[in-house]
Amino acid sequence: GVQDLWRELYPELAGITFDPLHNTMADVTSNSKSRQRYDRLFVLTPNQNVMATRKDKISHQSVWHPAQCCMIGTRRIEGTDLFASDHYG
Repeated sequence: GVQDLWRELYPELAGITFDPLHNTMADVTSNSKSRQRYDRLFVLTPNQNVMATRKDKISHQSVWHPAQCCMIGTRRIEGTDLFASDHYG
C-alpha cells in the first residue's frame, strides 16, 4: 500500500509545511493565512501477504521500515527575515 511517511512516524504532529503565521514568505503569498500541510512524502510498500511465485521459486519483496524524516527550511535565512521558500520541505 501507500504510506504517508510523516503520519507513519509522527502521528501526533500536524506536519504543517505552509505556515503564514511563522513563515514570512508564506505570509505574503497567502490570502487566507491558513496553515496547511501541502507537501507530503509517500512510500509505496509491498503488501506483505503477496509473494511472487514462479514454479517452485518464491521471491519475497523487500519491505521498507521508515526510521525517521525531518522538515527542512523551517528557519529564517541568517541575517534576514526571509525563508528560503514559502513551503517547508
